[in-house]
Amino acid sequence: AFRFDPSNNEIIHLNDLLDQSLPGLYIFTPEFVSDKQGNLWIASMENGLYYYNRKERNITIFSSQSEDDSSIGYNLIDHVYLDDDGILWLGTYGAGVERFDTRTRKVTHRFRHEAGNPSSLSQDRVIHLMEDDYEQIWIGTEDGLNVLDKNTFQITDLTKTIGLEKGLYSNIQKNGKGEILANFSEGLLVIN
Repeated sequence: AFRFDPSNNEIIHLNDLLDQSLPGLYIFTPEFVSDKQGNLWIASMENGLYYYNRKERNITIFSSQSEDDSSIGYNLIDHVYLDDDGILWLGTYGAGVERFDTRTRKVTHRFRHEAGNPSSLSQDRVIHLMEDDYEQIWIGTEDGLNVLDKNTFQITDLTKTIGLEKGLYSNIQKNGKGEILANFSEGLLVIN
């Protein structure tokens, strides 16, 4: 990961900004979000979740700890989304979605695929997360599109519920009309 310094048009490698050595910084996807203080939450496909504190110039790693149920449950994180409440939604590549509270630094809920349960994720390989205007998290997986109500934690698998095409849902966006645009393996889906 790099940082651009506009004062001198210099690009600086993240490791050069740290006051500590960070062996094995492996970020497979360019997935990161910046919080209100300008700190970075970075998805990693190997070591869990990185938190870069700009003021202190250090990184904290949150990774799976088998003895701690509130730790990150899976170290392969493909997508991160930070909502206005300070909740970080982690899309894992094999263990569904995790709800991570940035204040307590703990996972509070996990959402997985359960065979035969239509109120579970369509699949556990999560590719994209996005929030709409109604406090719902849209979840794109390798095999379908899902909606999670942030208040009730109810999941709707739209692939099964309304008969959407199965396939890889790789990008979900909201346009100016409030419509949801979902890019999937067969084309572009518009939901209003």
